[in-house]
Amino acid sequence: MRRRQWLILGGLILLFCLIIGGLQWWKCHNFGYNGLDLAIYGQVTWSLAHGHGFASSIHDPSYLGDHLELGLLLLAPIYRVFSSPLTLLWVQTIILGLSGLLVASLARRFLPGRWWWLAVILWLGHPLMYNAAMYEFHGLVFVLPLLLGAILAYLNRRLWWWLGLLFAVVLIREDMPLVVAGFALLAAIDRRGWRWWAPASIIAVGWYLIAQQIIAASGPLGNYKYFAFYQWLGQGYQDYLTFPFRHPLIFLQHVFAPNNWQKVLGLLIGFGFLPLVRPRLLWPTVFIFATTVLHGTAARSFLRLHYVIPYLPFLAWAALTALADFRRGVIWPRWSREIIMPLVVALAIVGPLYGYLVYGPAIWPWRPFTETGISSSAVLRQALTLVEPTDRVIATFNVLPNLSNRPTVYSLNYVYLGRRQYTENPYQVPTPIDVAIIDWQQFYQYQFLYRQTLYQNQTGPQRIQRLLNDNDLRLAWWVDSVAVYTRSGTSDYQPTTAYPLSSDGSRFENVQLTSLPEVGTAIKTRVDDRLITELPIQLAWQISKKPDWPWTIRFRLDRNGVSDWTTVRLLGEGTSPTTEWQPGLEYVTRYRLQVPATLRGDYQLRAEVLDLRGRYHLDRWQQFIPMIDRTTVLYSTELGLVAL
Repeated sequence: MRRRQWLILGGLILLFCLIIGGLQWWKCHNFGYNGLDLAIYGQVTWSLAHGHGFASSIHDPSYLGDHLELGLLLLAPIYRVFSSPLTLLWVQTIILGLSGLLVASLARRFLPGRWWWLAVILWLGHPLMYNAAMYEFHGLVFVLPLLLGAILAYLNRRLWWWLGLLFAVVLIREDMPLVVAGFALLAAIDRRGWRWWAPASIIAVGWYLIAQQIIAASGPLGNYKYFAFYQWLGQGYQDYLTFPFRHPLIFLQHVFAPNNWQKVLGLLIGFGFLPLVRPRLLWPTVFIFATTVLHGTAARSFLRLHYVIPYLPFLAWAALTALADFRRGVIWPRWSREIIMPLVVALAIVGPLYGYLVYGPAIWPWRPFTETGISSSAVLRQALTLVEPTDRVIATFNVLPNLSNRPTVYSLNYVYLGRRQYTENPYQVPTPIDVAIIDWQQFYQYQFLYRQTLYQNQTGPQRIQRLLNDNDLRLAWWVDSVAVYTRSGTSDYQPTTAYPLSSDGSRFENVQLTSLPEVGTAIKTRVDDRLITELPIQLAWQISKKPDWPWTIRFRLDRNGVSDWTTVRLLGEGTSPTTEWQPGLEYVTRYRLQVPATLRGDYQLRAEVLDLRGRYHLDRWQQFIPMIDRTTVLYSTELGLVAL
């Protein structure tokens, strides 16, 4: 390429990095990384940077019991100097951006003139690239340039480069040998000599077996915990391989489920369905996609998270090859190129644009329920000031990335669940806890993840309360829905308490408040040099039957028939999932509502209990939030007059 072309390409990559990096900064600054991955990777990289190996307290005792990702070793020196979650996010963005250089080389091979610029722009602006960049950090991103480089080496018949890059691919994660095995299969189909497919097969099989042994030796269970996804097939590889012959109908029903078709369509639509013209080039993805089909990942999660990364290079390769064949008249030769080429190019452009609407940052046709009452970043930042660098901390998702640069930090969700991830083995926090930071509004996400918490005769909230009691942690600070517990705290506090009912509670439908609410006097509080107003409320409520979906309570401040402010909180913050609520109990929930300090005068406070039908989605910043398409108001009442 000429110098000017290099400058333009560099400018496109720089623009991509600046836009995505800016969005990542905004999301990180506002505590939007609540998917746990960034906290896990942050702590593991911090451990590597400080000579503690792959030590992890979130998934103790070692991250190697989860995944074997040797690519993280490359990040340790950088993280030693710049110890921030943003370091991981920005390195990820740079890797994604630099993949545009390899896509440019690949596109120049297939497209004439300056058409390859369009391919680079579509690649950097692709919705699946955006989703991988904006969700959390993930070590899987390292395979993107490696696989693109391997494709170029394969096309140029540079055997040793190809094998070297494939060996680097298997080091990125323990399941990447499946991609290498698929690439070896493609080499055999293309009738390349045994020097191509045989060494690649040995690399794939050999490293897969080695990785499984390392993971089994490093984990607390002595095996690969993600085999839990395949338990419906049986126990062990023999059962997995024979299940299709023993139960063919069940197997076919699972494989051809609508969920799996949605994954296929989601991948293809982003490339205008052009890869279907050259499906042979998708063979490298066949084994890794088989695992996705068998463990039944939801199509929505699959397309909006990092799982798509290994597929992107091969989808781009197949799409570019199809474009080149259309241009040369190899496909549909009877059609005029003046007719077919504009149609094909339009398809290649419209596909990603439609992908943005379906699984990109613009959530459609769902609309976000933005009034979720999620605690402001100022409240969370002030809560973090109460934590010392040497404290052993347990917290909810949203503050974990900010606490990951320490040897002992734990995620509260595992205490709430009571079990280790994907197992029935009990979870125990292995060390004493000095500080607990709980954003009770995060129970929205807990409701999404866990429908049942009863385990060993305890519910999730009971386990949390036991953790606080065992570590002598008491409430030291409370603003909005965020509470900080320390040993110097002065009071016991859990937002919801259950009491036996004197009646059977059968005289009403679904839910109702059972006694007059207690609306306290508005409290003026200064948070992060900002004056806020808090409204203390205590509600008593009961249900007539167990709900099927999470219920939400919406508070409104009305004056003269107009709502000046509204917020939405989980009904019964701090309780078990709604599927565990009991009709024979009265629940008392305490809220502190953060009201805009600009509101003045007398307002009527209204409460409405909503049924959101269990809708949760990733929003345009790739955060989990409740979503609604139909809102059902189950109960509505006036709570009284409030003076602000």
